[in-house]
Formats: sequence, C-alpha cells, structure tokens
Amino acid sequence: MYAYLVFAAVCLLGVSAQEPQRCVSPPVWTAKLFEIDSRRTFDVFANITYDATNQRIRIDESIDNFTNPTRDYFDTFFFFKEKMMYIVNLTSKECKKRDLPDDIVFHPVGIPPDARPLGEAVIGSNAGIKIGVTVDLWSGTSPRGGRYMGVWTSVGCIPVSELHRLESGDILRQSFYDVALGDVPERFIPPSNCQ
Repeated sequence: MYAYLVFAAVCLLGVSAQEPQRCVSPPVWTAKLFEIDSRRTFDVFANITYDATNQRIRIDESIDNFTNPTRDYFDTFFFFKEKMMYIVNLTSKECKKRDLPDDIVFHPVGIPPDARPLGEAVIGSNAGIKIGVTVDLWSGTSPRGGRYMGVWTSVGCIPVSELHRLESGDILRQSFYDVALGDVPERFIPPSNCQ
C-alpha cells in the first residue's frame, strides 16, 4: 500500500510539473510577424515593433492581396495612449496622420488574466539537445471577443503565436519569428512628412 501511495505521489508530481506556469511576456521587442485574418483577402508579412510600456506598435508590412497581383506596402504606427496613428504608403511615400478609431484598442501580447493552461509542447523535436523549443499553451476568452489560444516559450515567455476565434466565427492568427528583446525608440519616429 505504501509503495502504491509513493507511486501515485510521483505520478501527480510528474503531471503537475507539465502544467505551464503563468508568465509575463517581455514588454518591448521586435519580430517578424505573419498574420492571417479570415475577414480580409490578404495575409500580412511584417516587421513588428512592440512596446507595451508606452502602448505603441509599429507594423512595417508587405501585404499579399490575393485578389490583386500587385503588392501594397505600408508602414503603420499605432500610438494608443495618444489615440493617433500614422499610415505610410511605402510605394508612393504618402503619409497620413489619423485619429485612432474607437474600435482599435491596445491588446497586450501576453497571457490574458482568465486564460487557463492547456499544457506544454515542443516545437521541433525533444529527441536531442537544441533541436526543439518547449512552449506553453494557454486558452481563454479573447480580448477581441470570442475564444483565444496562445503559445509562449517556456523560458523567457516569448510570444510564438496567437489564435483568436472571434464571435463572428472569423479567425485571426498571428505568428512571431526572430523575436529580439529590447527598446528601439527610434523605430517609433514617424517620417517628417506625416500630416
């Protein structure tokens, strides 16, 4: 009986060790972004600069519009505290300064407060050293409405991907690559011709 209790305790410890611990993502970073939004006819490939501390995001994007073979490139600055945005057409060099619409609000790239852990997984393989990365999976209510699932590295809490199933049934998926930590204040200076 004692051996059974010890075995059960070891099994419970093994299971509890697999449950992700809530972490806080770095507040400032840059990365490559790939976004699929089922509401649009194009995917976004972008460089993203993210600053949660000052609530600002820059998306320097190239847009694949599958209904139009030409590519449009935009560099968009979102300043959420100031409720201002700058949109630069990289082809024409035209820049427009606009008030942020009320429905565009800052959503932190992090684990939502109501999220529950789904477990750990390995991207790549765990068959050898340095051929995979352990990630934590979380699910909850999306800050955009609907359901949410997110993936972060177990070490460092670096964002890997987010999937939002909106109340409308539409899906928004964002994947982050080549994440570099640190502040890059010069990335948030709009061109001088923005009016």
